[in-house]
Amino acid sequence: MVEWAEGNLKLSERITNKPGSYLTSRTPYVREVLECFADDRVRRLALVWGAQTSKTTAIIVGMAYKLDNDPAPCLWVMPSTHLARSFSETRWMPLIDQNPTLARHKEPDPDKYRLLEQHFDRMSVWFTGSNSPASLSSRSIAALCMDELDKFPAKGGKESAPLQLAEARVATYPQHIIITTSTPTYEDGAIWEEWLKGDQRKYFVPCAGCGEAFVMEWETIKWSQEAKQDSAWNMEAVAETARCHCPACNHAHTEADKAQMLERGEWRATDLAAEPGRRSYHLSSLYAPWRKWSDLAVKFLQDRETPGGLQDFFNRELALPWKAAGSLITT
Repeated sequence: MVEWAEGNLKLSERITNKPGSYLTSRTPYVREVLECFADDRVRRLALVWGAQTSKTTAIIVGMAYKLDNDPAPCLWVMPSTHLARSFSETRWMPLIDQNPTLARHKEPDPDKYRLLEQHFDRMSVWFTGSNSPASLSSRSIAALCMDELDKFPAKGGKESAPLQLAEARVATYPQHIIITTSTPTYEDGAIWEEWLKGDQRKYFVPCAGCGEAFVMEWETIKWSQEAKQDSAWNMEAVAETARCHCPACNHAHTEADKAQMLERGEWRATDLAAEPGRRSYHLSSLYAPWRKWSDLAVKFLQDRETPGGLQDFFNRELALPWKAAGSLITT
């Protein structure tokens, strides 16, 4: 699947900050996720990823693969119809129109290629908002993508929750796939529950010092305590000294080490008792190749001084549900 994507797709600046031929060399952690779209054993795919980790681009590429290689009716759900319309217009449709491999599947009738409803030669795609119960329960589908799940309403009036309404649409397709993505909010949020129900995969990277594999977590990011002067942090000194430390040997990795660490990394399931075919992947912004650990260290120190800032850092950057921050508040 990765070979198909890298050999056939070009991305515009409307889709990615690195326009041109689609490549996974900078974000090797997306490769296994992309392969899930071509793996009949995978029925549920949950991505709990931080900001700017290429989560949405990976889902777009995965659905493009299905359009060209494994066509099936698809429903793409966003938090609102407005967002669904905008997503289709600015991200999905440009990908179709700019890539001959995909554009050749368009029907000649323009009425069959609209913002919220698109009919291709062998596949139909619908876009809708989670605030539209009628759209969520009106058609049978084989592929369901629910993006930014934690922004969906808990219930749609007298209807069931949007997740349950949409899930019922795949019942007639045994070979279906359900994709859920979101940055998390709270531990009882829908996306975190999806993560817990899956096999809870984390991306392990090798230490350049001892060779032990570890997960980049916030506790591994450290900076010099000498950067604190008179109870205030010198942000320039924090940025200059921030490093990712191996939990086993305390080797300090610099940004120059990140590319090789990512390339040599691997996903490992941490819950081997999970339901077969139910994959869940967690990835914080610490892994994003264009996010520096130094910038995140400064952002953390700044965010914790503003109302709601620390929760936003937990949710968006660490891809963790909000809870009592404990030592992180006083670090």
